[in-house]
Amino acid sequence: MSAPDLPPEVWSKIILLAKPTYKQLIQLSTVSQKFRRLILNKWFLKKCFTKYPMLTKDLLLHIDFTNVIETDQNPLMNSIGDMCGYHDSVVKHNDGITIETDELFNRILTFQTAKPIWLINAFNLQKCSLKTFSISLWFFYSTDGIIVFHFQRAYSWWWCIQITMDIEKQMKIRVILPSKIWDIDGGQRDEHVWHHVAITHGETSLHIYIDGQLIKKIDLQYGEPIRVHNLRIGCHFSSGSGLADIAVWGRRLLPEIKSIYQQKTSIKQADLIQGLLNGLSITAIHWNGNWAFACDFYKNDLTDARIPGEQCGGRCAATSGCTHFTSTTYNGGTCWMKHGHATKENAFSTGDRSVVCGVVEQISTDRTMYGVHTTRHGATEHGACALPTSNYAVVNPVALGNIESLKDLKFRPQLCGHVLNVDCGHGSLDIIVTNSNLGGGLDLYGSTWDKLTNHKPPGITSCKVRLTDRNAFNFHGPRC
Repeated sequence: MSAPDLPPEVWSKIILLAKPTYKQLIQLSTVSQKFRRLILNKWFLKKCFTKYPMLTKDLLLHIDFTNVIETDQNPLMNSIGDMCGYHDSVVKHNDGITIETDELFNRILTFQTAKPIWLINAFNLQKCSLKTFSISLWFFYSTDGIIVFHFQRAYSWWWCIQITMDIEKQMKIRVILPSKIWDIDGGQRDEHVWHHVAITHGETSLHIYIDGQLIKKIDLQYGEPIRVHNLRIGCHFSSGSGLADIAVWGRRLLPEIKSIYQQKTSIKQADLIQGLLNGLSITAIHWNGNWAFACDFYKNDLTDARIPGEQCGGRCAATSGCTHFTSTTYNGGTCWMKHGHATKENAFSTGDRSVVCGVVEQISTDRTMYGVHTTRHGATEHGACALPTSNYAVVNPVALGNIESLKDLKFRPQLCGHVLNVDCGHGSLDIIVTNSNLGGGLDLYGSTWDKLTNHKPPGITSCKVRLTDRNAFNFHGPRC
């Protein structure tokens, strides 16, 4: 019996015995539909991740505003844990804030004033001496607002992250380090809607997530492992804005970030297994034709090239054996070309919109286009297609256009050197694509025009055209 034919319950036991990581499960789920159906199952994931870190693991601080009893009580006092060291909050009710009930988060903090407020003036992490940590909070805004995170390293300098919403609904993120300042565009974000911010700090990198998406990764070069000793969180929102569910962990969050955002609830209520299901789900990829943001394919690397992302699909199509591709920002832009059979269903979600993946469009030869606008090409250059010098069986050239009547035969680089069968009413002829005619239809070179129109004077005619699978060369086998 071959391995793929094993019953699902047998595969289930084999996989559970292997104790796979989250990343390994994603990879396995792309192997076959059988594995995908097995893995995308809540019962199976609960069995698989009985020891997976839950959202409360290594939780150092959680402010959910649920312990406030007296109206004049500091709304943060009973919400802050004291696991690492002392803390100090200067927020008071007379600062113009109110604790209200909310259907998503139970209790939230709302602002009735526009003056700056330090929610946490000093959360001391010195006893923990953290190398890695994560922060999560929810907010909604009215008109404008700013959230500030201050981090102190070993009693020396502060560095901070500012997240600003302006009256044009644009989010701006500024990361200020002693050596450099980054200004990041967070995109347009609606007002009066809950937005999620997550920051993860590793030993060498900082990741910023907005609404479940990775907005920026920053490589940190401190010369030594970073240890954060002190944290302050402040804000300056317009009246009618609010905050909810502020949390700090002593570890990096990964799939949990998307889980928290998608479920829009307190971390005490979030279902991590459901988050894993969402992360593994192919439906999270939104395709734009044959390509999509935030996706990748496993293995089958063919070659790579340092080129801009928008050129990756064309380079793959022009590379022998390349069937699918992934473009990343590595080394300023790298196109990873891959071989072997692959479809959109084999892609997996990365959650990182700086990564683009796609499949090469398969060229169909079973359609005939009728009434295609056809003209006579007056020049002799073959500019758009750099065809090799060789012994060609098809020698009649055409510059291919991109008008709607061409449908699937609109010019694209991978059609260079392909053979078209064209009939303009005087018999059919095989012709070879050697150039583009953007904005037009078929633009026949002089010799081709004469044969297809029976030496009609230069002008306009109407032809039918079909893509063939004919070999344009007089020989078979490899060629450069």
